[in-house]
Order: sequence, then structure tokens, then C-alpha cells
Amino acid sequence: MNVEVYTLNAFAKGERGGNPAGVVLEDGLSLDAAEMQLIAKELGLSETAFMEKSLLADYKIRYSLPPAKLICADTPRLLRLD
Repeated sequence: MNVEVYTLNAFAKGERGGNPAGVVLEDGLSLDAAEMQLIAKELGLSETAFMEKSLLADYKIRYSLPPAKLICADTPRLLRLD
């Protein structure tokens, strides 16, 4: 499977700092939960967002975390990508 993955630093003002997260634009891919989990595991980042076009909004966003025990979680936040 060939998937284009972007890494961004959320909540950062520049290229450094922030929280690294993966973003996959999955237009036409229709990844299932197991494939999303595999990609998130390979990235090893705390979160990976899978974005696809939606009829009800600009994008439908699904999140996947690498398999691990979640000890605590921050408040979920939505990011605007321009």
C-alpha cells in the first residue's frame, strides 16, 4: 500500500516545537480501521488524522493512535489547515 503521509507540528508557531502528528489525505483510498492502525503504528506519533472529502462538511476526519495503553489524554482540539 502506498500512502502519502504528512507530518505537522500542531500548536507550533514555526517549524520546531509543538506536538508532532501525522496527516493522511485519503481521497479515494477508503482505508479500514486495521490499515489506519498499521499506518499510525509505523509513524509512531501520538496521533494520526485521516482526512477525506465529505458531503456534509469540507472533510471527514478520523483519528488513529498507535496501539498502546492510554494513560491520560489532553482535551481534543480541532485544527484548521489552510
